[in-house]
Amino acid sequence: MTEDNNLRFHINGAEAVAVYESRLQHVWNNVDTAREYPVTPLRRVRIESPGTWNTAAGPDFLNCRLRIDGKVQTGAVEIHYRASDWFRHHHHLDRRYDQVILHLVEIDDVEPVASASLPPVLLFKDLKVAGNNTRIYRKGKCEAFFSRLSNERVQGILVSAGLHRFRRKADQLSADILNHGADYVALKMIFRALGYKQNHDNFMELFNRFMEYPSELRQSNGEAILWGESGLLPRPDAPDTIAELKPFVSDLWRQWGLLRISARPPIDWIRCGIRPYNSPERRLAALVRLCAKVGNAPATGFLSHCRPEGDFSEVANQLVAQLTCSDPLWDCHTSFTASGLDKGVAVLGFQQALEIAVNVILPVLHIYGRISQDGQGIADAAAQVWLQLPPTQDNRIVRETAQTWFQGRNSREILASAAARQGILHLHQEYCHKCQSDCDSCLFYNSL
Repeated sequence: MTEDNNLRFHINGAEAVAVYESRLQHVWNNVDTAREYPVTPLRRVRIESPGTWNTAAGPDFLNCRLRIDGKVQTGAVEIHYRASDWFRHHHHLDRRYDQVILHLVEIDDVEPVASASLPPVLLFKDLKVAGNNTRIYRKGKCEAFFSRLSNERVQGILVSAGLHRFRRKADQLSADILNHGADYVALKMIFRALGYKQNHDNFMELFNRFMEYPSELRQSNGEAILWGESGLLPRPDAPDTIAELKPFVSDLWRQWGLLRISARPPIDWIRCGIRPYNSPERRLAALVRLCAKVGNAPATGFLSHCRPEGDFSEVANQLVAQLTCSDPLWDCHTSFTASGLDKGVAVLGFQQALEIAVNVILPVLHIYGRISQDGQGIADAAAQVWLQLPPTQDNRIVRETAQTWFQGRNSREILASAAARQGILHLHQEYCHKCQSDCDSCLFYNSL
């Protein structure tokens, strides 16, 4: 077997395990909570709530509630094909996995001496699945309550909850804005947002490095500073850099060599589980283009739009359009070594720009208006623009909660705005998540 074929074999093998583990995650998501299961060492567990499926880095399911030997425990659940993957994936060195209270595996291949330091193990052969790998939607007061209301009334409840989430998010930024200003905070939040869940800590490290440079240099040489400090920029003589990107690399190195403050450890970018279109290189290219577009005023540059007499629907459309970015080079590439894309895709498209408007620009402007003298008009206008934003993309929480509460209804009509989708996220986080999806102990459930 050639080296290339051997590599391909290992990649395909890893993909097969990942697909299989994904199936096991579906099994856990539909677990039968009506019986007890044996776990290793000799114990019994009843699953009172399978928790929330985690799509970010860390354990597979969070906020689970189990009754182990009659004692209730809350924490995370991790799923592997083999129990030894716990060590192979270095979970024993990752503090995020300290909260794991159950390890679900297909094969328990860890010696008893080594397993003494691990969470108890439950084998999938002992797991009974309710349904045919289809998510169970247990009807309760929430579903019955919403079923009695019109789509318009349900949407009104969600929008109200979404506004509560919006104002809370804005409030959380107030101290930082008072200390550093709205534009500083908006730029920091843009960095974090472009990192998505997997790399937001790494983008925050890049932000801290970037802000060490004088404002004038950040404005005039921001691209070179960001690429240089990121550690993503290959050496000019790197043999595997594709030819089309070599002039780009050489030009940035010429600038970076004159600007760099000092040598630093490389940022440990996470690539596992990330689609090529969302690669760190493309996210950084999007950041460069957005910084060039908004300059030193990523928040207050939009103040002229947020006036009480504005057409808020039109302003919402303009805001998202202004935040979208294309890059003639990186629209067509995902890394320095991969061949170009057949069809260019904007480095910061409509949906990504919409997320930044929803979660960064307008919350910052809202709290900026509230804490500024005579700024209440700005705060109100920012909230009104936010209410006019179109729906953001689905995620698992939105999709599954909507299927639970609005069975047999047109959820797209109910969730026809960003505000409504933020509302369903707020209700899930504040109630479903906090009670580990145990409806009987839910404050919202018991208030209906």
